[in-house]
Amino acid sequence: MKNRFVVVYLGCVIFCVLFFPSIGQVSAQDPTNSAAEKSARVAFERVGDNILVRLGQSHFTTYCTNEFGKPIFYPLLAPGQLGVTRNWPMRSDVKGEAHDHPHHKSVWFSHEFNGLDFWTESEGEVKVIATEFGVKSLKANQLKTVSQWVTKKNQKPVFEDQTVYSFGGDLHSRWLEAKITFKAKYGDLSLDDTKEGVFAIRTHPDIRLSPRPKQGVNQVFGKAFNSAGDVGKDLWGRKAAWVVYQGPIEGNDVSIAIFDHVDNLRHPTTWHARDYGLIAANPFGLHHFQKQPQGAGAVVIEKGKSLTLNYRLQIFEGLIDEQQASEVFQEFVKN
Repeated sequence: MKNRFVVVYLGCVIFCVLFFPSIGQVSAQDPTNSAAEKSARVAFERVGDNILVRLGQSHFTTYCTNEFGKPIFYPLLAPGQLGVTRNWPMRSDVKGEAHDHPHHKSVWFSHEFNGLDFWTESEGEVKVIATEFGVKSLKANQLKTVSQWVTKKNQKPVFEDQTVYSFGGDLHSRWLEAKITFKAKYGDLSLDDTKEGVFAIRTHPDIRLSPRPKQGVNQVFGKAFNSAGDVGKDLWGRKAAWVVYQGPIEGNDVSIAIFDHVDNLRHPTTWHARDYGLIAANPFGLHHFQKQPQGAGAVVIEKGKSLTLNYRLQIFEGLIDEQQASEVFQEFVKN
């Protein structure tokens, strides 16, 4: 009887292996698969003039080229498809959002160049003149853009930037990196000494550090800290390798971090980080941030030369701590 049982058991095993070979294997689509957790495939799609970025099957963000006076990333979606930036002024139908600083558009970079205010969009605008992806010179997760920065008054070109964006993520975090090269193509280029810049995000109002009832923001749940040990409003103007804002957005805990690469000018950078949800890495505003003489932070790029800055913006599911942020920073700067 015992031998017969063994024969029957072995027969069942062989039958299952032959006819159901997936039994006992983990599907590549299974979210518990470690490979699936490790990274998601990045895909790009042109939608009109814009470029939609997907991680796996999920929309991560859209690169909006020439809709808003400068290119921006909007929306920016955390795991679970939760929007983590303010919607205004791209959308005006969302309640509970302050309508201040209309130039704070989701995720962008800008500054004051040659005395012209591109940051508030009052004196200059940005024209995206080329975008490419899926070419041999780029990795599969990279988008390359070229933009011309022109005066608003007469559309005279001031300089060009060439930027390579990289994207990635898994089940628990998503990131984009911006390697920005400012090219002095038309003459010497001054990146001026002002707090208004450079690589920035305007976060969802839920994780502001302070409310603003007069503008409809009655409750906030955010907190912030940096690599130097500063917290809350004390982040403004301080030097740090990274900054984290975090808290519940629509009831879901989220952390947003920006990392300054070690190869960047004046690393660790100073930060234009505000209690109302602006986070901006800015190595140039030394007069405002450190009370140095006016103009001390300015950098001039001679005609024909360039300057490159490299940042990572990463969104985490849940509340990360200082150790976790430091580990991600170390991973970022290895590249």
